[in-house]
This record gives sequence, structure tokens and C-alpha cells, in this order.
Amino acid sequence: MQCTLDPTLFPERDGTAMQSLNAKVIAVTGGASGIGRATVIEALSQGANVLAGDMNGVALKALADETENLAGRLHTVEMNATSPEDVTDYVAGGVQEFGRIDGLLVSAGITRGAPILEMSHEDWHFVLDVNLSGAFSVMQAVARQMVAQGDGGSIVAITSDLAITGQVGGGNYVASKGGLISLVKTFALELGRRQIRANTIAPGATDTPLLQVTAPQEFIDDWVQHAPLGRLGDPRDHAEMASFLLSDASAWITGQTFPVNGGSVMP
Repeated sequence: MQCTLDPTLFPERDGTAMQSLNAKVIAVTGGASGIGRATVIEALSQGANVLAGDMNGVALKALADETENLAGRLHTVEMNATSPEDVTDYVAGGVQEFGRIDGLLVSAGITRGAPILEMSHEDWHFVLDVNLSGAFSVMQAVARQMVAQGDGGSIVAITSDLAITGQVGGGNYVASKGGLISLVKTFALELGRRQIRANTIAPGATDTPLLQVTAPQEFIDDWVQHAPLGRLGDPRDHAEMASFLLSDASAWITGQTFPVNGGSVMP
């Protein structure tokens, strides 16, 4: 029995060019801080045009100033992912600026922890709204644009290895990140035949502004002591994984979660 493969489903195999984001249009939410910011810089360095969204307009301006001499072009949008109007304007602005969107990194996220028996419904919904519902809104809007373009794309979402282990005092956070893993798998299942891939990155403790304001020093010290590679993650560790998953080098990868955590959790 002979199996014939449709050549239109395969990207051109051009060696190192497949691993590059050169000339692609990459959208990044949470783009002014932490992993999102590192991914914006990495993508611009590779020659991608980047649509960076964030609630912090001052940080977006600083990012634009810092990256003005990199290879790609940056377009920034001050936006709140929990606002449907903001999400619509964000995607439309990117398409108006660059003509299309080839990839998306969802990196916007927050935490507001408390023990399960003490957590308020307000805090529960606040974290779920940003980390899960906001992610859904952006992913859906970008996926619709990719479907309209007709030639596929890649969606990557930042989750957490705590979604695998659970977290004392962070039930809302781990629920949002675990839900995001399942949501991304559903995107992969439903959109795969349209050549839209969807994957997640599950970071371990990473030296970001969010960690600096939420984690006690004793937690960080203990984490580093027990991590096999003996250090916190750097946002660039995740930016490089995101770059790979957004590139054509990962053309046959979808529906997967990639722990990038220095070996702290080994599923």
C-alpha cells in the first residue's frame, strides 16, 4: 500500500531558516515584562515584526526605545486581555500595521494567592479572568485571523509547572494554568487541520518581576537549592523555547506542554 503525502502541508525545508522567525509577524501579550518581553526582544532580533500588547504603557514605551535598532519592527498596543474590545482592537491594529499574524505568544498573567479555606471569590475570579479567560479571548481572536489568512500559524501559551504539581496558597493560579493547558490542547485538536498549531510552555521559578514581588526570598533559596540545574530560570530560557515553537522548525509539534524548569519537575 502506497501512502501519498500532500506536499502543501509541509513548510519549505531551508536548514537554519526554518528555525528563524525572520519576516514572520508575532503577537505577544504581556509583552512589556518578564517572559513576554524577552520573547519580543528575541523575535525582533531574528527579524520578526512584533505586535506587543500590555497594560503598562510606560513599559511598552521603554521596550520600544530599547529595541529600536533591532532587525524587526515593533508595534505596541496598550491593552487589557480581559476586555473584548481591547482584544479586538489589538488584533485589528496588528493586521493593519503588518498585514497578517503568523504566531502568538500568550504571556500575560497574574497571581493573587491565599489558602483554599480563606480565598475570596473575588480573588478566585480575578486570577481566572486574566490567566484563562483573557488568554482564551486573545487566542480565539488570533486564531480567527489565522483561519482567514488560510495558511496556518502557531499559538504558544505560558502556563506553569505548578499546574502539574499544585501549589499551597495558589489554588486559583494553578487552576488557571491547568485550565490553559487543556484549552490549548483543544485549540490544537480543533484547528490542526487548518495547520494551526498550539502548544504550552510550563516554566519553573523564573527571575521575572512577578516572581520578585510574590515569592519570599526563602522560597527562592529553597527552590534553587533543590533544582537539579541549581539556578532560577531566566526569561530568555523561555523566549528561546517560544521562538522554536513559533518557528517552522516545530512544524510537526502541536498539543504539547514543554516544561522549562531546570529539572525541578519531571513529569
